[in-house]
Amino acid sequence: MPSDIMRKRKVNLKSLLQETLGSDPVFRERFRAAKAVSPVEGYGLPLGSRSRRLSGQRWMLVGDAAFLIDPFTGEGIGNAIYSGGIAAKQAAECLRSGDFSAETMLAYDASIQRVLGAELRLSTKLQKLVRYPRLFNLLMKAGTRNKQLRDVISSMFYEVDLRKKLTKPSFYIKLLLNR
Repeated sequence: MPSDIMRKRKVNLKSLLQETLGSDPVFRERFRAAKAVSPVEGYGLPLGSRSRRLSGQRWMLVGDAAFLIDPFTGEGIGNAIYSGGIAAKQAAECLRSGDFSAETMLAYDASIQRVLGAELRLSTKLQKLVRYPRLFNLLMKAGTRNKQLRDVISSMFYEVDLRKKLTKPSFYIKLLLNR
């Protein structure tokens, strides 16, 4: 749920966590013997929901610092690894050429957009579906009846190749036609 909606609805995430741990049968059993050893802390994730400048003269941002958290799944480790690799290549090119200017570093930003941009834009759109609970619930109910959609939803959180497919309109046409 986007943070602006949570603020409007006055959602207390710490209370929601405790409530879920106590009421959800799976979590209740899993954490049955768990004891809190410190207070619950939480911080907002820097979501990749809009394009930002990721570099400048002699600097590049990677991972969480570059706002590369997937807005829908909350996953960020894979994007951190991708951005680290891209940053290493850019740094090597800068060392080779001796040029660390902000203009040269724009190649890093372009590479991040080429590799991760479409997926982050799609995830932003999926995250916005949560703002329409009836539509979101309709899609989730459809997912329970459609094995392909159910498999997509459950594996989209960890399967990189599938997340790339999600950026292509043809994927949705096949999904709707149950093919």
